[in-house]
Amino acid sequence: MLGFGGYSAGFNLFNSVARRLDNVLIGWRYGHAELGPYAVSYRLFFAPNQMITMPLGQVVIPALARLASEPERFKRWYLYIVRLMSLLIFPPFFSLSLFSPEIVHVVLGDKWGAAVPIARWLLPIAAVQCVYATISWIMLAVGRADRRFQWGVVATIVFAISFVVGLPWKGEGVAAAYSIANILIFLPAFWWATRGTSIRVLDICIAMLPAAVAVAVCMSTLFLLDPFILSFSALGRLSFAGGVVCLALLGGGAFVLRDKEERNRLFPMFKR
Repeated sequence: MLGFGGYSAGFNLFNSVARRLDNVLIGWRYGHAELGPYAVSYRLFFAPNQMITMPLGQVVIPALARLASEPERFKRWYLYIVRLMSLLIFPPFFSLSLFSPEIVHVVLGDKWGAAVPIARWLLPIAAVQCVYATISWIMLAVGRADRRFQWGVVATIVFAISFVVGLPWKGEGVAAAYSIANILIFLPAFWWATRGTSIRVLDICIAMLPAAVAVAVCMSTLFLLDPFILSFSALGRLSFAGGVVCLALLGGGAFVLRDKEERNRLFPMFKR
């Protein structure tokens, strides 16, 4: 238990460093004028990550831990959760990155215009990180807090390097470098987390395929229809984009939940 707690504390420490180092570097190099738009964008778009993954993890980790001795069931339920999460989160965040100016205008106001290019980078990565966070669920469910800590060290180093690389281009450069770093470590993170389990990285990619299709449909539709809604207000454009995303989510959700047997098995798992 002491070892588990120590590794968890160590992971949280490195995770905290990774989440704050970018702000420290930007503030040190450029001051509050550049740090403000970056910090506001980061808090705005990563808040859903914390609101979704943290409470959901408190439910999913114990549920998966009960299935750790049944590899096939463990695999099936984890992939089902990833499929649902990615489908619900990817389309809105990726699609709305096309409307970063409107989001900043409506939510933050015109004075935060400098946050627009930063938001354009961070919106999709906020969605990616929601699914990325589930690697901790796997490792904690199978009792491998040590592997979680080890990956936390690696990820912190990668992110720290990305911050330094992007720093010469101010907040937008840091956001871009951070986004690229997240993409580069995404699949290796799942490879590390699933070692010794019945889950393969390919399984996870297949589970996220419906979300990828929904993203492609949403973004293509919004891109093609954008000339017709140029005259809309910022709120009107966001409402239109939200409607397109909702339609895609309804279609994707119907596809994922089409199997009644799998659907009925999923939810009782959390009540056991």
